[in-house]
Amino acid sequence: MKHLFKVAVGFWVACYAVCAQVPLPGGLPAGFPHALLDVLGSRPSFYGKAQIQVASAAETNFECNVAVLAGNMRLEVSSFQGASNLPSADAVQLGQMHTITLLRPDRNRMYVIYPMFSSYLELPFGPNKGSDPVSLPTVIKTALTNETVDDHPCEQSRWSVTEADGEHYDLSVWMATDYGNFPIQIKLTSPPTVVKFQDVQLQPPDVNLFEPPAQYAKYEGIQELILKTAARMQTNSP
Repeated sequence: MKHLFKVAVGFWVACYAVCAQVPLPGGLPAGFPHALLDVLGSRPSFYGKAQIQVASAAETNFECNVAVLAGNMRLEVSSFQGASNLPSADAVQLGQMHTITLLRPDRNRMYVIYPMFSSYLELPFGPNKGSDPVSLPTVIKTALTNETVDDHPCEQSRWSVTEADGEHYDLSVWMATDYGNFPIQIKLTSPPTVVKFQDVQLQPPDVNLFEPPAQYAKYEGIQELILKTAARMQTNSP
């Protein structure tokens, strides 16, 4: 476990080096979960799987379980493949280090959970540190064309999104017309990211999936998590 923790620290450092923007601990690019929730949060509740490809300094691929309930979102990364300066054996171990990100704009919180360390980060979701719900973004949609994505006939559109704090980004969204206009594919401009959904179940997921485990240690920053988890592991080692 101690060795794997060192590998995880190397993974976080590597992510900072290869991503065009500072990523979240766990490999997700900065701003990506917010952008994804802006598309999915207004949809009916669902759960399913997603393939995520990030093309920054080096191509990075994720496989995720995704769940949305009442405007909140859960992303569980089940595998990570990306360039890093870690030995190949350590990179294999990283494939087993899954993370869970909970987005709770209803309480202005984001939780990044590390099951193998029985700990999680609690961060503000929006620009403020309070617990007031985060304001919805302004979205302007422009119809583009019709395309087929994985055998689904889709209506493609461009979304111009402006967050309450003024942050702006552009998205392309493919709505599957044979699947209740579900956004089967999403493309984010910066960092260049493509998300494809699979095995989507259009029914509410378990509400308990959107809470961090009560028995896990809570931290408020990645530096604190690294230092205190390392100290705890050192104390518990023989």
